[in-house]
Amino acid sequence: MRETATPLSRSRWKRIISMVRLVPPSPPRPSVRVTPPIAIMLAGYGGLAIVLGLASVRGTQDPWPLILSVVIVALLAGFSVDAFGGAGTSFNVNDFMYLGIAFAYGPLGCLCASAADISARKIMGPFDWFRTAFNFLNFFVSSWAAWFVYSQLAPHGSISWRSGAVGILAGFVLFAVQNIPIVYLIHIIRRAPILPAFRSLFAELLPYDLGYGWAALSFVFMYHTLGFLGIAFIVAPVLLLQGFLVYLARRVHLHASEIAEQHRQRLNLLQDLVVKQRGFVADAAHELRTPLTTMSGGLEIMQLVPGMAVEQRLEIVSDALQESRRLSNLVDSLLELSTLDAGEQTKQVSFELSPWIDQVTHDLKRRIDPRQLDVRIGDALGKFVGDSKRLSRMMELLGDNIAAHTPAVSSAIFTVRREDDGSIYIALEDDGPGILSDMLDRVFDRFVQIDPSRHDARPGMGLAIAKSIAITHRGNIFSEKMIPRGLRIVATFPFEVAIGDDNTTNTKPHDLNQIIE
Repeated sequence: MRETATPLSRSRWKRIISMVRLVPPSPPRPSVRVTPPIAIMLAGYGGLAIVLGLASVRGTQDPWPLILSVVIVALLAGFSVDAFGGAGTSFNVNDFMYLGIAFAYGPLGCLCASAADISARKIMGPFDWFRTAFNFLNFFVSSWAAWFVYSQLAPHGSISWRSGAVGILAGFVLFAVQNIPIVYLIHIIRRAPILPAFRSLFAELLPYDLGYGWAALSFVFMYHTLGFLGIAFIVAPVLLLQGFLVYLARRVHLHASEIAEQHRQRLNLLQDLVVKQRGFVADAAHELRTPLTTMSGGLEIMQLVPGMAVEQRLEIVSDALQESRRLSNLVDSLLELSTLDAGEQTKQVSFELSPWIDQVTHDLKRRIDPRQLDVRIGDALGKFVGDSKRLSRMMELLGDNIAAHTPAVSSAIFTVRREDDGSIYIALEDDGPGILSDMLDRVFDRFVQIDPSRHDARPGMGLAIAKSIAITHRGNIFSEKMIPRGLRIVATFPFEVAIGDDNTTNTKPHDLNQIIE
């Protein structure tokens, strides 16, 4: 029973901690490698703490103020500003509570506060055993030293300017006893020079600790005057202050996390863009090299054979003209794609769909002739916001794709309708041979030709340009395999684009990731 209950209780405890956690969990820290000097230091520190505890810790007849103070220390340690990345601060309210409890309760308060602090930190942000032991000893010994100075020098029975001076001195002792072992430990682990590290801590932390020592007198005064109620009056503003700091730190942390995530996404997009740009340049170089090689080879043959027959010369000139047309089409496609990818602003206006459909239908029939075209237009199409010329260009490319890949005896279906959600659906379907299922997404890639054996003036970039045009209108374009044969290419445009209004807008592509796909 015990073996099965322990994991369940631990998992239940972890769920409870995750529910009450207001600060992010601390990232795992590397374990400290305990070398002989570190072991000797820790053993000596532990022996000193045991001696001080046995010699001075005594019980109390008024435990409830101490219990309240210890609970507050645990809360302040568990929900600290230091837990937030990018929101660290040298201001630590817990040091004020340490001094106040030490002044009021003596060594017993030092012991209880140290145990509560390290327990809360251990639960909310796991430490290894060395950090847990060292921090506990450090907290106890430093607060005990501050109490000793205060108990020996502060006047009894009243709070005066002398008490304030002793409180400030106790704050200095707390700073020194707490940070000298830390600096020495860093020196052992990292071989860091001692004086620069201590000088940095001196400038950063000492002013706070001096102020904590002076402010801790109010804790002592309220405890001796009102007891439990006085402690409650003291810790209430402390909790409010810590809660406000945690709130600000949480806002800073969330904002920093959002910025970091945005930078990460942009970096990934840029990396993808670089990879795809390199592939695009390589493909473009290959496509440019083929016609140039053909033309230069023909011209070299004509130069080397002056007495070549007229028919052979005409054949070489004909091949060169064909390759020059292919090269010209390729350059035009590259320029068109570069314009779309650069997000060049285009004036998009609201226009009626019906006249545009009539014009597109007439052009499609001319492009796919002698194939038959069936037109299916929905009702109440209304207006559309966009560049009508570029949208017509998209339909031209889809028509050219049918003319290039389907037999002359095939047919096509042109469909335009407004969906129930207000979006516009445009489709061009053919009953040709179709394509393989694994090519449905690749047909929109650049320089992709479904039939590699074909060698004509088209560079295989028509559907890539059509996709870019759809994206600049915040639309989507995809292909569907028809049963038993054929291919359907669908373009959809969202409601905010499809409704249309009387205002003109200048738009750019909204998603860089879509453009570089």
